Amino acid sequence: MRTTATLSTVSALFLLLVAQYPSLSQGKAKANPKLLVTECAQDGVEAWIPYSSKRTKVAQIDDVELDGGFPSNDEGPTFWFVREGKDIFEASVNDFYSANAWIAIDHDRPLRSESNHARVAITYFVEAVGGGELVRVFLIDGSDVRDVSKSIDAAVADFRARHYCEARGNTVAALKWIHGDLLLLTQVYPTGDCGPDAGHMEGYLVSVPEGKIVRHMRLSQLKRYPGVCLENYAKN
Repeated sequence: MRTTATLSTVSALFLLLVAQYPSLSQGKAKANPKLLVTECAQDGVEAWIPYSSKRTKVAQIDDVELDGGFPSNDEGPTFWFVREGKDIFEASVNDFYSANAWIAIDHDRPLRSESNHARVAITYFVEAVGGGELVRVFLIDGSDVRDVSKSIDAAVADFRARHYCEARGNTVAALKWIHGDLLLLTQVYPTGDCGPDAGHMEGYLVSVPEGKIVRHMRLSQLKRYPGVCLENYAKN
């Protein structure tokens, strides 16, 4: 079953899902899970992709238009990168649960040559046993588009090595771009069957496309990081 309600934050979808589907909250849930605002309006766009085979423009990155749509009712959406009316790249996303996606965008120079790049990170909610957020990362230059999603693998693996939910797994969201590096929020799924680590969050700043961990932060450090919109809706 697909969900089309618009939510103001990616993290809010977690708690909405747990509330609507009791089977996701097996075991003793934490009394006060964190609910965070994770987006600044100037850092990207909160897109809604209609459940339709018709393509819809969801973002504009310099001279490249980003379209989204659902070519098939049985599959996740496809994103098309379009330049001068022609498709230059397309990427399909499986297990896409919500029509909402947070698209963090970084570009401050025209994409007129291969030396200039725009960076795009799409955070979406997956439909799976554990659910949660995942991220796809793309690099646009003057000639083409590359899928550089593996850039976040080292950060995801580092977090998983220390904090992991065997029942549901972990999630990752792209917060914003900082001077070409991508700031991530990693989290253990916030339900009681994830044990004492449930809801635990940390931040990573990673280089793209190299994938190097530039900085690793505790949640308290991430909240104080310049330009980051992290506001805790739940009082601890």
